[in-house]
Amino acid sequence: MTYLSPEQSAEKRSQRAGSALEQFKQAGRLAGEHGLILMQRTNIHYQLAPRDGKWLLNIYPSNRRLYHDPHKRGPYLRVPENWTLLDVVKAAIEEAKRCQK
Repeated sequence: MTYLSPEQSAEKRSQRAGSALEQFKQAGRLAGEHGLILMQRTNIHYQLAPRDGKWLLNIYPSNRRLYHDPHKRGPYLRVPENWTLLDVVKAAIEEAKRCQK
């Protein structure tokens, strides 16, 4: 096991935070283009919903948790085992297209 110095550890955290922010922006743009809203509630909690508010999905990428609001259940999303925020948005778009057919 390799241990990092405090400076190296801080640099790694900074890189992860920058990557997460860029991915959030990219996923938010893609969601907006397809009638979805992606919101960041905290550093680790995101929400995805259609503009009409029919469903609400809570997203926790750091521990790979996805769950629908119990009062606004949404579609089942097919995501890879090691999914990212962008994967969830893409899955929601695909599911919306599938349901429109």
